[in-house]
Amino acid sequence: MKPPHSRPELLPDETVVVPAQHAVHTDHGKKAEGEILVTDRRLIFRAGWVNSWFFSSVAVNLSDIASVGVASRTGNFYDGGLARRLQVRLKDGTDHLFVLGMAGGGADDYANSLAALVNQAAANANPE
Repeated sequence: MKPPHSRPELLPDETVVVPAQHAVHTDHGKKAEGEILVTDRRLIFRAGWVNSWFFSSVAVNLSDIASVGVASRTGNFYDGGLARRLQVRLKDGTDHLFVLGMAGGGADDYANSLAALVNQAAANANPE
C-alpha cells in the first residue's frame, strides 16, 4: 500500500552533490522525520514512509532559493527550536526549517554547502 504523499525521486540526469542525511522538517508546530539531500538542481526532503502518510515531501529548485542560513534556537520543543535549524527561504517568501542530524557538521556546515551551491546555480543561470 502506497502512502498518499509521493516521495520525490531523482530525475534521470540529476546528480546528488550533498548526500542524504537524517533531518526533521518543521512547519508551524508540525514535524516530519525523513532525509534531506541536495542535487545539482534541487534541495529534496523526503518524508519517511510513516510520515509520508501525513506530510508532503519537499523538492525545491536551487534557483528558487533566495537565502540559506541557520535559524537560532527558540526554546520551543514543538517547532524544533531546541536545536539550531537549517533555514531555507524561497524567493516567494516561504521558509523551510530543518533540524539536521549531527553527522556532517549539523546546520552550519549544511547551510554553507547549500549556500555555495545556490550561488553557483545562480551564476550558471546568469553568465556574464
